[in-house]
Amino acid sequence: MKLDIGYWMTNGKVDDGMHQKGKVHIVEVTARDGFQILPRVIPLEVKREFIQSLLDAGCSEIQAGSFVNPKWVPQMQYTAELCDYFRPPQKAVMTYMVPNLRGAQNAIDAGAAHFSLTISASEKHSRDNVNRTVDEAMADAVEVAKLAKERGVTCRGSIATAFGYAADPDGVSIERVIGMIEALEAAGFAAINMSDTSGDAHPDHVFELCSRATKATSLPLSVHLHQADGVEFANLYAAFQAGIRAFESAAGGLGGCPFAKGAKGNVATEKLVELFHAMGYDTGIDLERIRVAAAWAKQIQVDYGTPECTA
Repeated sequence: MKLDIGYWMTNGKVDDGMHQKGKVHIVEVTARDGFQILPRVIPLEVKREFIQSLLDAGCSEIQAGSFVNPKWVPQMQYTAELCDYFRPPQKAVMTYMVPNLRGAQNAIDAGAAHFSLTISASEKHSRDNVNRTVDEAMADAVEVAKLAKERGVTCRGSIATAFGYAADPDGVSIERVIGMIEALEAAGFAAINMSDTSGDAHPDHVFELCSRATKATSLPLSVHLHQADGVEFANLYAAFQAGIRAFESAAGGLGGCPFAKGAKGNVATEKLVELFHAMGYDTGIDLERIRVAAAWAKQIQVDYGTPECTA
């Protein structure tokens, strides 16, 4: 079992500081994934102040936005401005999601040093999300990795629907996900994230996939789980038992994929911090301050969302 999964990345290398027993790395995604489904655009200044509250709480990696076409996800229209505002040096690594090669180029042009490319393991979700097949998305991923290497930035591959997608009649096999992980490593990605995009994961499947993934790659691995009436915590512990030591989460449990019907919110950051601290693991995040940030995130959801968007 691989236990050294750390997640700090600088120039494509994993910081040895995360390779310590007793550490769990949390990637805070509220500013991107948590807010993307809200129908009313959050003002730039509010987003800046909210991200600062995450920094103040000790979050060491924050996904601040996404370089997608605002026509499809209006909430992301200020991502370039956020990227410029939160330029290094920062106490945290700022990352940005990109959907394709064009998005990656836009991120680099805006000054991003770290970004994450999302590729779906489900054919149906891939077509719904980015209007392309999985093979087409993987071919694009190779070009994104080349661009990242040429420009000296860190690129992580994030596999959406890695734990299944109930809306896809063909399903998502573990073999497909492992094959994608191996292909992304060969292409030159610096790390891999596996996402339960629609909340379809269950503990046995999570443990099997994560166990096989840790043996299939030498890259740092992380897991992104969504709410599932409490099953998400069993899923999280299954991933932890399989050797995963990095998790994506959102303050207040906000979130949901706009292109996955019925998708629930993300696992709440404050709950992860509480859980891992109780287990004796260090996250580097102040529990009381992240609870304050979570309360603010929920208020932002009320101010710029609708009852249907409540996580």
